[in-house]
Amino acid sequence: MEEEFEAMKVFRNHDQILFTIEEGLNRRIISDMKILEDQSMVVLSWSTNLESLIYGRLTKKGLDLRNYLKEYEWE
Repeated sequence: MEEEFEAMKVFRNHDQILFTIEEGLNRRIISDMKILEDQSMVVLSWSTNLESLIYGRLTKKGLDLRNYLKEYEWE
């Protein structure tokens, strides 16, 4: 679950994000976000071109996890 918590930090203050891999998200975070996607925590639109934009949105399940982490886990 540690990987999921780390990936959720990307959504700490946002319900939706738009980013490229070049904006500082390392491969581990990308991998962890795919785990979140598999668990229906986020919906991601991936591009085959790594320089293109990637759109991510929290689902209801993801919002609930993020809110829990904000209240009990993150400082």
